[in-house]
Amino acid sequence: MNLIRWPAMPALAAVASVLAWSPAHAQKRGDDLPAKPPGFVGRGTDFSGQGSVADRPLPSGGTYELSAVDEQPVLLNRAEAARAMAHGYPPELRRQGITGTVVLRFVIRSDGTADPLSVGVGAATNAAFVAPASDVVKQMRFQPAKVRGVPVRVWVTLPVTFALEEPRRPAAPTGPPKS
Repeated sequence: MNLIRWPAMPALAAVASVLAWSPAHAQKRGDDLPAKPPGFVGRGTDFSGQGSVADRPLPSGGTYELSAVDEQPVLLNRAEAARAMAHGYPPELRRQGITGTVVLRFVIRSDGTADPLSVGVGAATNAAFVAPASDVVKQMRFQPAKVRGVPVRVWVTLPVTFALEEPRRPAAPTGPPKS
């Protein structure tokens, strides 16, 4: 599973598992999330019956499933997304030390932006995380998915996890003590 670990922030580390969901990951963490979000199609699976990606025509105005593209989208603005997650972390949940995950399904357009009208919630461990997770996705910018070198629209499923960072310990002193 591909994990993106957002840069460290005061009291917050946001982790998003981008563009893939692993049932083993959900079970390992003990999440109450479904093993497969609704509408999820696993990577490398071809349910179209049309053969390999190279044999398929480009859909006219259609949207590909992630498993059907040659090149998957890549998040370009990680730092900006991390700041948005830190800013959007619900203060009361942060104060109480509550973490959570929201599984979102949305379309990344051929220009690399998320289609705001397509954002849907597959599952959430706490409803208070839904709005900030959705807002972050709308701010993300991607290198678009491609089929035969052509940027295309693609459906993705993105679990967005809000997690508090472990407190940092000061670095151990090096060298002899100063007198």
